[in-house]
Order: sequence, then structure tokens, then C-alpha cells
Amino acid sequence: MTEGLWTGEWRSNITNIENHGAGTFLFADGVVHGGDTGYFYVGSYQKKGHELQGEFHFQHYSGDPIGILGYATEGMLVFAGVILGNQMTIEMKLKDLPTVRLTGVLTKRMDLGENLQSSLAALDRLPPG
Repeated sequence: MTEGLWTGEWRSNITNIENHGAGTFLFADGVVHGGDTGYFYVGSYQKKGHELQGEFHFQHYSGDPIGILGYATEGMLVFAGVILGNQMTIEMKLKDLPTVRLTGVLTKRMDLGENLQSSLAALDRLPPG
């Protein structure tokens, strides 16, 4: 139910900067990888029923370093989510500054195949856009 490719949109509680973000996440075997136009993420998660929690390291790699997390160019985010069908509501907090929060919704786009070839074949069947 959790493992697969997810896309997401979220908002920050920091009001004096751009407070909207979007990106992708790949959840597999307790490991999460992801990224957006300026950052990449890697971490781990645990699932219990419909609830998910974990943390991931994020690092800036491109563009202006000010973004949804202020001037943070590298750090740890802790997260918790609830999965209902193909949607996950999620809350993320900076580990070292938990007053900085992101809230959003992830949408599952595809399950992981039994191997890479079946996953790539599934991508070919996705509608454009």
C-alpha cells in the first residue's frame, strides 16, 4: 500500500517567503528517496496500519537557496502521515527547529513492480501530463 511513486504538494508555515512546494517521493522497503526543483531527499520510514512516520535528510542542489524552509540548505525533516486509499496527508517538521512546519497531501501515482523492468513498463502506460 505504501511502496511506490508518490507526488505531493505542501505549504510552509513561514509566511514571509514562498510558502508552496511540490515534489516526488519513492517509498520502498522502509527507505524514502525524493526531490524537487532545488532539493533532494533520502531517509527512512516505518508504517503501522494506515500511519507512516520517519525522517529524511534534505540537501539543496540547484537554484536560489531560499525556499519553503527559509534559508535551510541542508538538514533533517521528521514526518508523519496518514494513508487513505491513494492519498496521504503529511506533516513535516525541521528536526532542529520544529516550529518550521510543512503540511500537505501526497498522491500515489504507481506501485513498485516486482522488478525494475515492470516498473518502467508501468511508467510507459501512464497518461501524458
